Parts: sequence; structure tokens; C-alpha cells
Amino acid sequence: MHEIGDINLFGEIIEKKLAKELFDYAFKSISNFINSSGGQLSIDNKELESYISHHLNSVKNWSEEISFFDLKKAKSTDAVYVPLNLYVYPTRIRIEPNETIEAIPLNTALTYRETLEEKEEKKNKQKTVSSNKSSDIDQTNSPNHFVILGQPGAGKTTTMKYLCRELLIGNENLLKHNNFPMLIRLREVNKRQKIDQPDQELYNEILWSNFHEILGLKIIYPTEFNDKNSIKQRSAYRKKLLVEALESLSPLIILDGFDEISFISSKQTVLNELKELGTLLEKSCMILTSRSSDFKYNLDKFHNFELKPLDDMQIKTFAKNWLVSEIKADDFLKQLYDSPFKDTSIRPLTIAHLCAIYERNEKIPDKPKTVYRKVVTLLINEWDEQRSINRDSAYSQFESDRKFEFLSNLAYDLTIHVKKTIFDTNDLKNSYERIFENFDLPKGEAKKVANEIESHTGLFIEAGYDMYEFSHKSLQEYLTAEYIVKLPALPEKKEIIYSLANELAIATSISSNPSAYFYELVFNRLKVYKQFPSTFIQTFINRLLVEKPDFHKSLEVGWALLLLNSMYFGLTEYERGQRSLFIIDTMTKEFEYLTNLIKDRVSETDILSIYDIELVDKTLDGENILRLKKSDKYNHKVLSKYSDLLISRLPKHIMIKENLINNKVT
Repeated sequence: MHEIGDINLFGEIIEKKLAKELFDYAFKSISNFINSSGGQLSIDNKELESYISHHLNSVKNWSEEISFFDLKKAKSTDAVYVPLNLYVYPTRIRIEPNETIEAIPLNTALTYRETLEEKEEKKNKQKTVSSNKSSDIDQTNSPNHFVILGQPGAGKTTTMKYLCRELLIGNENLLKHNNFPMLIRLREVNKRQKIDQPDQELYNEILWSNFHEILGLKIIYPTEFNDKNSIKQRSAYRKKLLVEALESLSPLIILDGFDEISFISSKQTVLNELKELGTLLEKSCMILTSRSSDFKYNLDKFHNFELKPLDDMQIKTFAKNWLVSEIKADDFLKQLYDSPFKDTSIRPLTIAHLCAIYERNEKIPDKPKTVYRKVVTLLINEWDEQRSINRDSAYSQFESDRKFEFLSNLAYDLTIHVKKTIFDTNDLKNSYERIFENFDLPKGEAKKVANEIESHTGLFIEAGYDMYEFSHKSLQEYLTAEYIVKLPALPEKKEIIYSLANELAIATSISSNPSAYFYELVFNRLKVYKQFPSTFIQTFINRLLVEKPDFHKSLEVGWALLLLNSMYFGLTEYERGQRSLFIIDTMTKEFEYLTNLIKDRVSETDILSIYDIELVDKTLDGENILRLKKSDKYNHKVLSKYSDLLISRLPKHIMIKENLINNKVT
């Protein structure tokens, strides 16, 4: 770990890397260029150092901490950063879902850049590409510059902070041909003002004008360029001077957040400048970051990488770095891996927020719905709001809340119609055509709307050529549940119900009255179906227990749970035996918890006041399963607390485990 404290950063950088000779050399190169062309430079060697010193201190302050709203206090970048891996090409261009894209460490990727001398030397030694190359990148023709793509929260900006730290005070071999970081935060383009100097045409440039400001180069142009009609000549002259300065100083130029540029015209300006700079800068290296959906360009001399999601080892390292205590990290990871939202932790942004929540409370929220809502809100608007980034929609009244509703509807429609997690363009278009009118969106713009949602939220993404998917399966389930729970009534078709086992469990948990919702689902839908896929009941019960809905201590909930229990064992009013005596119970642990939920609400006396024991089956473990038949005579004194409606709605037959009845059956 690197600690700087209050020392004079620039003084240390000068001593370690930016020796006086570098500035003498750079200043001499700039001066020679401008003097030979009849211009003048009205700053000296010391002023150049001063401008760069000021910029480096700004970079140091920006890069040394990671901070967001949920944190108790900012974290040191050096302390928590986990080295990431990069796909050697973007995932959106893969052809098949199972296409394997090679991934390499970030530091390895950046070593592919070589100096002109090294390239020439390798070219002379090696006429053909070495057969033992370590990646798809042609190392004999390595790129000068890089684009690093990633979904929202993938770690793009934090990775740039890491590179700044490493270049300032860290690894001497990382980007060894670059002397210091030069940072341009592209979100600042949205609010920049005209530069207060005679060259007003700088306002129409973005990257060039930023270089001009950072280096503080004050130019007195040659006489022939002072005419008001010489704007193009002055611009070309200034660019040549800046290239001379950059090449003599050889910085690592970080251009962070292409996707954060609000205006299309500004994005186009930056792209044009990148095309120009890519071929002009040989010794300086540029790294551009962007959300994947916002950068679908191929620039000469740039190689496009994409950040790979965290793997299990990186997640473990992240937790230990963040929480410091290994005991706490292990506890956090156990809670995370036992949760249904474990898949969201592959994004650094998400796991950072989960760690921050754990750090404050020493636990992850008991109710998964809290985490679903937090992650979705974070990705749809909160993360941009915290950083004061505004992403305008191309569609009227399609702001964050409407995007949430659209995603919920889309998730539901794709879930019930496509029944898979990866969708092709036709799936997307068909689903869009069924729902677009609900949101006043234009017909036939499914791909454009999907691209905007990916850019703004990262919740629905382009996963390859002709492939789309929700970024996390658990969030697709949650969004589907959000749509279901807002419907005026539960879907009637049993085929739809059977395809929504996980989503109905989540819908029960997030409803305004989980008890009433669950009762209606069991008695008005599940009870009336004549056949049940065992996988539906198993999945629904498992997920229900994980989601931990806030059920009332009511008779209605108790009997709904008991009826659900009975459905699992396969006997309903319409389905009454011939079931094998050798029942395989694969959910022993889950049913222990379910049994306790039932016992808290329905007593043994209540059960035996309505039902008589008819038959006994056994599981392979030797446990008794009781078949109960509705009695001809009820104990009305015991059942005075019951409504006639509830009793009438109970099925004629149920099947329960013996442990719901305290008296052993012989």
C-alpha cells in the first residue's frame, strides 16, 4: 500500500521519475519548434513544471479515495482495489452465448504497448507472429492506445484511479514508458466554459483545449496567423505544438467517462479528436473509458478491451480488503453466498455497497427485497445522481421511474413468453411490440430503447451478436415480481403461474400485504389446478423461505402454508392417491422451517377438528406422511374462531408430515 500524507507530491515525483532533465528536454523541444516557426512561448521551464505540478496534485487527490453515499467514511484506493481482468474483445461481438472470450489481467494488457524502438527491434527479429503469443492481440503490431469498456459499476473509474496511483508512486514497470498521469474527466465537458484567452476557437475543441490548459502553454502566434481568417492555421499550429509537448513529456493520458458526455455533438468532437490523436501520439499513451453500450466504434491505434465481472476469488479478496477483518469478511461472504442475490456481487459497485451496508450493521439485510430495491435503484438513478451526472432520454417522459416500469413489464413479458435468460433480437422486438404503447414509446424502436436502457442503467444489456439478457438473473426475477404484484389480479392461466415460481415468491414478499397476497395465491390459484409440476412447488417453497415474507400470525396464512405443504406431497382435492408409499423428501431442512411457520398459526387441535386421519405413507427416511380427509362432523366449539368461508374453502383431502401432529401415529 502507498501512503503519501501531506508531503509535496510533485517534489517526490520529480525526484523519482520526472527528473529535471525531462523538463529541460521537453521545454527545449517545445521552444525549438515554436522558435523555428516564428512564434513565441511566453512561459518558461519553471512555469511548465508548475502547471504539471498543479495537475498532478489534482490527480493525486482524485485518485487516492473511493467514496459514495452509503459509506461511513471514504476508503483508500490502495487499500481496497482488487486487480481486474479484461476480455480481449467486447462481449457484444461474440456470436454464441457459450463463446469463450480470453481474459487477461489489466497489467498484462497494458504491457502490450511498446516503444517505436522496441517494435522495430521485434520486427527485425521476428518476421512472423510468435506461435506462443499469450492473447488474441498481435504483439508485433501492438496498439498505442486503449479503450476500456464496462457495464455501469464494473470498475472503470476505480481502475483509472488505480493506474494513476501506480504510475505516481507504485509499480515502476507498469507503463514504464509513460512518466506521469494526465487526467481528463470527460463529464466536465458538459459544463466547461470558454477559455479566457485570445484563442476563442479553443472552445470548439475538447481534448486539445484540455491539454492546452493542463500544460499552460501560452502562445504568441507567428505574424501570418494573426489574421481573423486564419483560425484553421492557428488550430493546426497549436496542435503541432501540443503534440511536440506531449511526445517530449510522454504522459499516460486518461480520458475517463466517454459515456458521461451529454451532447451528441460533443461526443462526435471527442471521437474526431481521438482519430487524429491516435495517429499523432506515439510515445504518449491514451486510455479511454466508457460504458459498453456507448462506445461501438473502432479507432485506429486503439484496442478495445472490456472489464470482466469479478470471479469468486476476486469477490473474496474484495471483501477482505474492504472489511479488513478476516472474520467479518468470512461472515459477510457466508451471508452473501446464502442469499438469492449473490449474482449481483460480480460488479464492484454492487459488492462495495453490500460491504458498506454490512460494515454499518454487521449483517446483510435479512429481507432480500431490500437488496433488490437497493441495487436496482442504485443502477437506475442513484449512482449517477451521487456523481451529478445527467443522462437525458431520447424519449419524452421516459425518465428513471418509467424506465423501471418498462423494465418490469419487459422482464415479465420475456419470462412468460420466452422462458429463457438470453433473448435474441426477435424475442426483444416481439416483446417490445406487446408493451411499447403502455409507455408512449415509438413503434419499431426496440433496439434503440434497449440501447438507451443499457447505457443508462446496465440492467438489460447486449450480451453478444443478436443476444440480449438482464445483467443479473435475480434482478430479472425481482423486476418480474414488481410487475406481477402491481397487476389488478394474479394471472389465471396455470401455464403462466407454473413459469413464475421464483417470481411469485418474491411478489409475495414485496407486496403491501404478504399474508393476503399469499392466501389469494394459494386458495384462488394453486388450489384449483388439477396437476402440479413438482419442480414448481419445490422452487416456490424454497424461494419463499429465502425471501422471508412478513406473514401475519393468522389462521388464513397458516392454512395456506399447510395447503402448500400438502401440494408438495401430491394430494389435493382432485388428486387423491395412488401415490407410492416410498415418497422421496428432498426438502427436509426447508420443511422443518415451514412446519414451524404452520405451527405458529394453526394448532394440532384445529387440524384434527376439521380432518380425520385416513392413511399413512412413509418416506424413504422412515417418516410418516399423513393423509387426512375432511370430517363429516366438525368440533364447532373448537372452530368458533373460524369463518364458514375459510372452512368451506379447505380441500377435501390434505397430506401432511406427522410432525405437525404431536401424537405419534401407529
